Amino acid sequence: MNDEDRTNHVRNEVAHGHFGNVVQAGIVRDGLHIHQGFRDAPSDLENPVIVSVRRMMAPSGTLYIVTLQARTTRAVILHAARPVVLSRRPRFYKAITPRHFRTELDSEPPRLYTEGPDFPFTISATDVEQFRFEVVGNADEVYWQLELDWSCAEYEGTVVIDDNGNPFEA
Repeated sequence: MNDEDRTNHVRNEVAHGHFGNVVQAGIVRDGLHIHQGFRDAPSDLENPVIVSVRRMMAPSGTLYIVTLQARTTRAVILHAARPVVLSRRPRFYKAITPRHFRTELDSEPPRLYTEGPDFPFTISATDVEQFRFEVVGNADEVYWQLELDWSCAEYEGTVVIDDNGNPFEA
């Protein structure tokens, strides 16, 4: 080895014991990027969707803002969403109320219409998606929830979106 090789020689070593993930580098030029591998807990893949719901009033009815995030480092594909009516009963009015003819919850099966891009959507831990579901008045008092189908790696399932454990009311 000549003198120039000795001054540029770097010795990296790890000895004795278990060190987990180790990165060794002699000389690094122009940056180093280290990406963590996909090491999700099985429970994170079995139920990967984190849901939060905010309710706001809108001129046409109630507006639900649903924010979805992945519990896993992998992408979770959101395939479809659908409203599910849990119960309904006739509405008792004290005053005359205008009738609404937009009846997504009254159709069989209930329908969800999109304005703009349609399913599928993708979320990840760093790529959050927010949906706004606007419900307009209808002929009946309806208790309902949304069901959202998802898949991630070899898993698939459905997450229920409701008002913090209670059905939405329309």
